[in-house]
Amino acid sequence: MDCNVRDIDGTSPAPAGRGDRDLSPSEIEAKSFRILDGLLGNLALPGDAARVVRRVAHATADAEWARTLRFSPRAVEAGVEAIARGAPIVVDVEMVRAGVRGSAARATASLSGEQDGGNEVLCLLNDPDVVSRARSEGATRARIAMRKALPLLDGAIVAIGNAPTALFEICDLVRAGKCRPALVVGLPIGFVGAAESHDELMSLDCEWITAPGTKGGSPAAAAAVNALLRLACDSADGPRREGSRLGRSTGACAAAASAAASTLLMRGESPEFVEIPLPTDGESLLHVPVECCVLTPSGARCSVRKDAGDDIDVTDGMMIEAEVSISDEEGIRIAGGEGIGRVTRSGLPTPPGEWAINPVPRLMIREALFPLLPEGRGFLVTISAPEGAARAARTWNPRLGIEGGISILGTSGRVVPKSTEAYLASIDLCISSALAADSPAPGTVFLVPGYVGERTLREKFAVPRELIVRTGDHFGHSLKKSLELGARRLFLFGHVGKWAKVAAGLFNTHCDFGDARLETLAACAGACGATPAQVAELLTLPLAEEAVPLLLRWGLGGAFNLLAERMHRRCAQLAVSEGRQPVETGVVVLSIDGDVLGGCPMIGDAGGAIGSWLDLPSSV
Repeated sequence: MDCNVRDIDGTSPAPAGRGDRDLSPSEIEAKSFRILDGLLGNLALPGDAARVVRRVAHATADAEWARTLRFSPRAVEAGVEAIARGAPIVVDVEMVRAGVRGSAARATASLSGEQDGGNEVLCLLNDPDVVSRARSEGATRARIAMRKALPLLDGAIVAIGNAPTALFEICDLVRAGKCRPALVVGLPIGFVGAAESHDELMSLDCEWITAPGTKGGSPAAAAAVNALLRLACDSADGPRREGSRLGRSTGACAAAASAAASTLLMRGESPEFVEIPLPTDGESLLHVPVECCVLTPSGARCSVRKDAGDDIDVTDGMMIEAEVSISDEEGIRIAGGEGIGRVTRSGLPTPPGEWAINPVPRLMIREALFPLLPEGRGFLVTISAPEGAARAARTWNPRLGIEGGISILGTSGRVVPKSTEAYLASIDLCISSALAADSPAPGTVFLVPGYVGERTLREKFAVPRELIVRTGDHFGHSLKKSLELGARRLFLFGHVGKWAKVAAGLFNTHCDFGDARLETLAACAGACGATPAQVAELLTLPLAEEAVPLLLRWGLGGAFNLLAERMHRRCAQLAVSEGRQPVETGVVVLSIDGDVLGGCPMIGDAGGAIGSWLDLPSSV
């Protein structure tokens, strides 16, 4: 492939005649790092430590960090490992929390496939009890906040960028053997106590990142953690356990191909790789190699190969193409080409008649094209997949009402393996943490397959996040592990489609393990009085969600209670088969919007409206 001359960091220079005030965000960052790299020179540090130094120096506009930032022997490795297993990040002030939160969200999405949970960033400084206790004891809030965080500190990342007293408290707790964080980023700033706290941290037998002297600050601490989060999300860095390699979604491939094609069209450059922002925070970048770039009679076309990582994916290895042409119509129009399906039924993220390119990939494509959008004109981008029609026949698309090809999917830009040892280990850790939480109902765990259940629990029942465990498709494993670790009360909140599978005895809800959603719903409806014609109509539906309005309209809402009862019974049978006694369990069936459809025990059994999660009903 023909390649043009590129700057030292792999990015293209800004067009001639444009001043710094007119640069795009990506051009500003690229130029900033070019200047910084010239100041830093060749860092005499291991590769990953050098990346942390580079990020801190960039965030603070201070190349002196290359000389002063210090690392314990396994600091970077320990931090990356903690992030990969979903460890919390405990910080001293809100400014550090604000600086880390976006990258932590990206890490959660990249490493777990979810948008929430994972590496939660916690600042307890302004908690009312912390404020009150600090006032009564004559201590700083930062010190008291670290004492309150003690139950969270084992295996956590601690990042301190403001208060020396917070770091002194952490040092005291570690020295006394009361906790052992995975990593302490200790960079408080100031003329009083900062240098002493840095020195004390370096004397401890734990992993740390700090600097001698008075320098530090919230931007530096946040930047160091952000560098670790980026390292954890970069699948190319460091050894990974078998089965844990991340991939990139078809949506990310389409966006990358679009970015490359617009670069060729507008700048005459054939990029060997492109960087696209991930949708989780809009700032983190995904590096994507480009396999082919050609000019066409109407514009430019580039190709990116789908890489599913270690996930089992029918679309793995296929080429995703984007052809971009200039249009007299302003804005960006997105169309499908060869191998891209069309939606023919309702109930999907994209309306009937549209190309099967989901909302988040559409957003990613628009963001990839926007920097080079010609003034007063627009782009037409056509996404294609030459093998799409053949591969779609091996997917669920025909049953879902997507005809003619594959769907362009993805919510995070990444593909995360769902059935790996590492993923199961993270579930086990979450269950253990939930059971160890300081709860008014010890031994209570809430298992949810995904976002619908968690959102309902948090918004409608105010369930503490630390008691909620996302199981993905591994519900059976999660149930067994909860019983093994001594759970005394389980609440199972999930979408009707997932729970219909469990009610049928499918404890791994991935489609590879079978599907009995509509059959189970139809059987429950029949048991509640559905006519043969109604049962037959249910069996023609492509999605369990489409059965919800029909059953409610027919006055057969009791089918959802029966479904919950069947699942309750299946869970008890699984416990017995594992040689354990069934425990108090509550099953709740939800719609896609989080509405409660049914339960076992029925949710009304608690006596009217549920005011608190502590009032949710359960039975053996």
